[in-house]
Amino acid sequence: MKSFIILTLIALTTAEWTLKTQDEWLKIREDCNTRFHVPNELIEKTKNDKYPPKEVLANVLCYLKGLEIWNDKDGFLVDRIMIGLENVAKKIENYNAKLLQEGLKSCINQNSEGTTTFDGAQRCFKCFIDNTYLFEALKKTSFYQE
Repeated sequence: MKSFIILTLIALTTAEWTLKTQDEWLKIREDCNTRFHVPNELIEKTKNDKYPPKEVLANVLCYLKGLEIWNDKDGFLVDRIMIGLENVAKKIENYNAKLLQEGLKSCINQNSEGTTTFDGAQRCFKCFIDNTYLFEALKKTSFYQE
């Protein structure tokens, strides 16, 4: 039994992350929209605001956790985000993986300020939005197989 547990743990820690299927994405989206419902009026308002309000950010953070590109311990997982970016590289004008990766790493917040996970995520999102090239690329990114 101990051998089985050890082998299972090794398999889990060495398993490579892959893009979700479209069905998995739809399930994540449905679950997050149920748990963190955002009224249409707020969604429309967000389209005109530079930074999303907390209600929208909570919904998006739920998506990111479901897609396994964010966790509360490490925050954004750059390698996984890069897989998503590479998945749509043809859609990104002047695609530059090195520049995008550097931009992501500069925004990653290890929550050194000792605040909540949500506040750390909010700082990351603000950094992404303030980096025009990175933000435009992220808007085109897909974390599921198309």
